[in-house]
Amino acid sequence: MTAIVITGMASVTPGHAVASQDASSYRAHRVEDFDPEVLFGRRVARFNHRSALLVMAACEAAIKDAALEMGDDNRSVVGITVGTTVGSVSGTVEFGSDSFDRARPYLVDAASFPNIVLNTAAGALAIRLGAQAANATVAGGPTAGVLALRYGEVALRAGHADTMLVGASEEATAPAVWWAQSARDTGDAGEGAAIFVLEDEETARTAGRAPLARLAAVTVRMVDAANADVLAAALAGVLRRSAVASDAVDVVAVRRSGVAAVDRAQRAAVAAVLDAPLMWSEDEIGDCYSAHSALQLVQVIEHLGWRRNAEGPRGRAGVVMGTDPAGVVGLVVVTAQDA
Repeated sequence: MTAIVITGMASVTPGHAVASQDASSYRAHRVEDFDPEVLFGRRVARFNHRSALLVMAACEAAIKDAALEMGDDNRSVVGITVGTTVGSVSGTVEFGSDSFDRARPYLVDAASFPNIVLNTAAGALAIRLGAQAANATVAGGPTAGVLALRYGEVALRAGHADTMLVGASEEATAPAVWWAQSARDTGDAGEGAAIFVLEDEETARTAGRAPLARLAAVTVRMVDAANADVLAAALAGVLRRSAVASDAVDVVAVRRSGVAAVDRAQRAAVAAVLDAPLMWSEDEIGDCYSAHSALQLVQVIEHLGWRRNAEGPRGRAGVVMGTDPAGVVGLVVVTAQDA
């Protein structure tokens, strides 16, 4: 198989942090002017949770960006992988609450039951698009986006699909924000979704789809997240695997973990291996947790000037690094298609 390439991508990104306008009283970076009823119709909007609707919007935009036409001739070879943490916190909380406070015999809305299931978003995408190849949900917290990319890469190389729609999603609803504030110290929560169209280079060329970038390497490792030497070794290892020289990396996107020792280790690891500027996104989009690395990969590709019809100089390579203080690091290396 030839190299894995990204032939399309799209993201649904939040704006500046704002306070909620209801009694729930929380502050978060929310996606503004997002109206799922207008985008998908009342039925789809009613029966899917916000995280699923966000990734649905990103997926349809990514398909359009790649000029990928879904039809009877390719539905069986298009797969989907979505990264998440728990699916929808709101879906679980609301369904659970209904099971206690609805009139006996506690008649919950059966149509809302899928919203407590981890793989609702991936399943909803497959149903909407008619995609019949590999369909998976990867739960990975702040490394979910990287894990989804790795799963998509493996699915392609194993022949389970010709095209993979891969990404991650996160919602910033009241229950999700309350959980975020109680579980981690990463500032204002954010929400969003990003999807990438992954294919092997030969498939893309045959279909006439021009790649945006090459997925040079993806790795996820269990580590001591507060040990800079261990993180540096993981970073050096993924660069060797990608055959990218350290001086060819033009930008490194890193997520703030909220744990001071881990964040110091991330900075030290990058400084030990690379001479490239760090890209932090929290001030702009908040902490999008499950979707953060995927959203940062979109930012890296745009920063390097690889968007179609982009003007100005083009970068050579970029890295996305997502670290979970619990002991996992996810790393993605992308290179220019003509590198």
